[in-house]
Amino acid sequence: MSKARFLVVVAVTVGMLSYATVGFGADPHAAPFLRMGVGARALAMGGAFTAIADDATAAYWNPAGLVKIENIEATFMYAANMAVDRQLNYFAYTQWLGMGGLGVSWLNAGMADVPKYDASGNFLGNDDIGDNAIMFSYGMEVGSLMLGASAKILHEDVMGTTETGFGLDLGGMFNVTDNVTAGIMIRDVGSQYGDVDVPIDWRFGTAVRALDDALVVGLDVDKVQDIDDFVIHLGAEYGMEVHPGYYTFFRMGFNSVEDQAFTTGLGIRVPYVQFDYSYITEPDEDVLGNSHRISITARF
Repeated sequence: MSKARFLVVVAVTVGMLSYATVGFGADPHAAPFLRMGVGARALAMGGAFTAIADDATAAYWNPAGLVKIENIEATFMYAANMAVDRQLNYFAYTQWLGMGGLGVSWLNAGMADVPKYDASGNFLGNDDIGDNAIMFSYGMEVGSLMLGASAKILHEDVMGTTETGFGLDLGGMFNVTDNVTAGIMIRDVGSQYGDVDVPIDWRFGTAVRALDDALVVGLDVDKVQDIDDFVIHLGAEYGMEVHPGYYTFFRMGFNSVEDQAFTTGLGIRVPYVQFDYSYITEPDEDVLGNSHRISITARF
């Protein structure tokens, strides 16, 4: 392999990574994995979760929602069937402390077994490309407002070349009425990987609860720095108690990324444990393919 061809291969690989790492389409900015979304429940609702954020994934979607956590809650998400050997995993632990809610979470994304070649075209073996974010979150009530923040440590490893950085998320939420909530999330304020800036992501959301809270409808408007288009996220969840302490949930969602992406999912809650599943259609199925998210949540 010529040096020119080697450089082309590297460029294509890096380009594919920056494109494929995003759950719903192309994103040329740094650390796109931070904007993919987490939790099968929230993703089944199209990511319209800024004004809902009432479970352990609040540490990601809106840390102000941590004030809604009761006692201890932990959740784990696994992404299955992602194209281009992509990986996406998430874990969060949250606990009510009396004065507010505390959250510690970990987000991991990347690609495994990427072939490496030298300038002469000699195969050097396979290596991994990975991104990690460790987040420390806190939410508290200030009068009628719910406020929260997440400080995060960022780490990137591209075939042995590493970068470390830091970031900050800020969130707010308040109850407009007994059934209507509004929220705001400002993700990656001053976040950096080495000398590379991570774009700020603004999200504004509202949520409406009806039918004695059995039905929840969320709407988010998302704007990423230096991207002209706004993204609309719309989702709904309907839950019913099938037996005392046992619930089933039906969810669906939509977001307006590129050719539009649709989501759907189910949930089952039994005492202490909840299982959630989501199916996500990608805008470009030929490149990214459709994928699944599975989450398990424990409450104590």
